[in-house]
Amino acid sequence: MLATVVIWAGNNVMIKGAIDTIAPLPFVFFRFLFVVVIVFAWYAIRRSIPTPPRADWGWFLLTGLTGYAIYNALYMVGLQYTTAFSAAVMISLGPLFTMALAAALKIEQTRTIQWVGLGISSIGVVIYVSDKLKDGLPAKGDLICLVASFSFAVYSLATRPIVQRHGSLMVTAWSCLIGLAVITPFALSGLRSQDWGSLGSHGWGAILYSSAISMLLGYTIWGWAIERTGVGRTAPFLYLVPILTGVMSYLFLDETFNVVKLLGAAFVFAGVIVARSGAKNATIAKQELIETAAIRAEL
Repeated sequence: MLATVVIWAGNNVMIKGAIDTIAPLPFVFFRFLFVVVIVFAWYAIRRSIPTPPRADWGWFLLTGLTGYAIYNALYMVGLQYTTAFSAAVMISLGPLFTMALAAALKIEQTRTIQWVGLGISSIGVVIYVSDKLKDGLPAKGDLICLVASFSFAVYSLATRPIVQRHGSLMVTAWSCLIGLAVITPFALSGLRSQDWGSLGSHGWGAILYSSAISMLLGYTIWGWAIERTGVGRTAPFLYLVPILTGVMSYLFLDETFNVVKLLGAAFVFAGVIVARSGAKNATIAKQELIETAAIRAEL
């Protein structure tokens, strides 16, 4: 699990390091393309490519749109205007948005302690963003990542019924293919204007890492760990992703953090932990953690 956390935190840093050499949408396009080729090639080798039933195509379209096309595009665009650590902090709010949506749609009952956790994290976001505004710095990158986190929450709810019926790999394969189809028209302009000669090994390496290593390998290790040690022992490692992202950003990207930013981040993390500790039962918590892992890996 520590290896998985390092992979996902490293992915945030690698993308931030490559964002100056490749535009966001072409990056997302090639990430999706690599994943689609790898997964469907594996299915082809096994001579068994599963096809979603017609009754579930609406769910697959929703997951492909929210969890892949919108989420990844907004995350990449937001990362252009903020730090890797800030983006990781905003994305970590995804489970709280999932909880709030589930309560609003009456899918689940939400306990008071979970709302307290949401409130604590909200205070953290206000502290974090207001510190940038006070210093005259743009906060649009953080806000874009916040919207991306909300899109993640919609995906988390939409993916539940089809993951239970078809398994996570099939959902990943077809959702990613749909995401690729949706993002392609918007990426064409960037693909034509991109200076591919300037991309270099670092740019292509970041794309390959974020697709094959972060998504496919990271998700596989996560599932293997849950199967053998249980959700209770693996859950705390998720909280290390933003923290390790901050450490790596400091070491490799020369990002700096003041006391106010660290205080805001602490409120965000504390709120997520409090809300998760108030999950009504182990079944709900397990499903949310699996879905969180899927999105983390897709980053």
